[in-house]
Amino acid sequence: MPQRGATMMKRSMLLVTGAATLLAGCGGSDDFSAKNASVADVASKTKQMQRQEPGEWETTTQITALDNPDIPKGSPTAKLMMEQLGQKQTQKTCVTRPSTARPVFAQAVDPTGQCRYDHISLKQGHIDALLACPAPDGGGTVEMRHRGTFTPKSFDVEATMTRKDSNGGRAGTMTMRITAKRIGDCKA
Repeated sequence: MPQRGATMMKRSMLLVTGAATLLAGCGGSDDFSAKNASVADVASKTKQMQRQEPGEWETTTQITALDNPDIPKGSPTAKLMMEQLGQKQTQKTCVTRPSTARPVFAQAVDPTGQCRYDHISLKQGHIDALLACPAPDGGGTVEMRHRGTFTPKSFDVEATMTRKDSNGGRAGTMTMRITAKRIGDCKA
């Protein structure tokens, strides 16, 4: 059971990171808001919005808060997770023009087609969204809240993932900060 909780947190963190990265590509003068919307609907309605600018991007992620009662304190998994708390991980990625035009949003954020936005607002360079998905193991839900700022050349988003058990009780929370900026053209 404890190992399952850690695996779920890792899988959900991938969803949080993907969602923040893809959402942050929207911006400029385009504004969008919706309530109780599917990821596919949001993807369809935002596909013409300004996108992340192609080029080399540097993305930094940092877990700023972590609480998972399924993992016993002092266990090897808990120690590993606590070691990661506060550590920054930075990677560089080449964002190509074709990749900014692809409708990858829905598949990356909602691989099952069952996630829904309670609300999403992309306005004047700010994002505020709450996305709920069935937990990957079928037990409960995963809610992902994104708040932050974005432009076609940078973004700074705080993403909080809360796992709720099948009874609606909180089973774990992780908050991370994701910052990214375009640092130049892609290297050949």
